[in-house]
Amino acid sequence: MDIAFGDRAKFGCNPIASEWFLTALVIVVVIVTSMVIMLSGTSPELSWDEADYAANTARPWGVLWSTSDDGRHDHGPMGIYLAKLGQTVLSPGWAPLEVRLPFFGTLVASLAVGSLYGTLRHLFGTSRGAALVGSSMLLFSAIRVKETNIIGPHHLMLACLLAIVALGYHWRDRPTLRAGVGLGAVMGFGALSMT
Repeated sequence: MDIAFGDRAKFGCNPIASEWFLTALVIVVVIVTSMVIMLSGTSPELSWDEADYAANTARPWGVLWSTSDDGRHDHGPMGIYLAKLGQTVLSPGWAPLEVRLPFFGTLVASLAVGSLYGTLRHLFGTSRGAALVGSSMLLFSAIRVKETNIIGPHHLMLACLLAIVALGYHWRDRPTLRAGVGLGAVMGFGALSMT
C-alpha cells in the first residue's frame, strides 16, 4: 500500500528526515568499513616513508612544525601530527603501536570516502545506488588500501581535494565570508599536509 505524502506526515514518516538518516547511516557504515579495511590491509611493518614520519613523533608537539626532517619528500607535518596523536591519545592496552600510529590518518582517509557518498548523493543529486558505487570505487581501490602509506600526506590530500570539490560546488552561487573561511580552512589543512 502506497501512502501519500500527507499521510506520511500524519504517521510521522518525514521523507526528508528519513533520507538524511539513511545517508548518515550509509556514511557511518562506509567510514567504519574503510577503517577496518585500511587497518587490516596494511602491513604491520612501517614502510621507509612511514618510519621517517614515525621517527618524528618522538619530538615534542611544539617543535614538530619547525624540526620535522623528511628530506626525501618535504611534505608538511600533518601526517606526523596525526601519528603522534594516535601514539599519545590511544592507550597501549587498546591496540598495538602498528594500529595506534596510523589510526587518525586512517580516520581522515575514511571520512573522505564517507563524505564522497554524501557529496554524490546530495550535492550532485545522484541516486543512492550511484552514490554507493562511486564511494565503493574509492573504498575498495587497491592503490588506496594496499599501496599508499597511511602515515603520510596522500590520504590527507585526498580528503582535502574531496572537501574542496564538495564545498566549492555547494557554495558555487553564494560567495560569502563563511564560504571563503571554509574553503580557506580546507586549503590550510592541505598546506599542513603537503608543504
